[in-house]
Amino acid sequence: MNSVLRTLSTLLLLFCVPLISARLAFYPLFFEPNATITRFETTVSIPANSPDRQTPDNDFQGFWPGLETKEADFVLQNVIWNWNPTLTPGEWSLHPMYCCRPMGGTDNVFRLYPGDQVKSVFAIDNLTGKWHDGWSVARGQQGHVAKQVPFSGNMTFDPSIATVPDRVPYTMAVLTIELQEEATWDFGSVTFTDITIEATTTTNTLWCTEYAPEDSS
Repeated sequence: MNSVLRTLSTLLLLFCVPLISARLAFYPLFFEPNATITRFETTVSIPANSPDRQTPDNDFQGFWPGLETKEADFVLQNVIWNWNPTLTPGEWSLHPMYCCRPMGGTDNVFRLYPGDQVKSVFAIDNLTGKWHDGWSVARGQQGHVAKQVPFSGNMTFDPSIATVPDRVPYTMAVLTIELQEEATWDFGSVTFTDITIEATTTTNTLWCTEYAPEDSS
């Protein structure tokens, strides 16, 4: 199989086709090479935070890049959200995690501020089948004012711990906004840049050069 690499330099996500269920709404953009993805990276600029954060307390707003299996039974993701009781107005937090059977990830609260740049890199170790999830944060003006420093980190995820039939391989790269309970999308545009996807596939590149929004009817 050939390795196909495609890079999208800048993508302003409008997320026009929502996926909505009770108390949960997604505004996703999927990249589906119909083959095993081996690397996915992107950088997102943190927008202004919501003026109605955690109203009521069980609401949260977030957005994230991640990888999903064909049936979307399992996801590896770097969630950026405002659902954390230690946050103050204007702050977001980064939560690298996997979901949902089981669910886990980092326990630390990585504080983010509007204008910060968060780079995520998901890459598979072909020898072990485990995934490396790395992140790095460059501070913007508000982060500097808050006397926060740049940081980076990583975790390793073994997909063999998943208890769903469709636990491997990852065949979809996802960029999405996620709203839970009565949360609304009132924090402006979310911009992802420098999107790179590597997959084991044929020479067919239509999956990364042409995009047709899903029919929401």
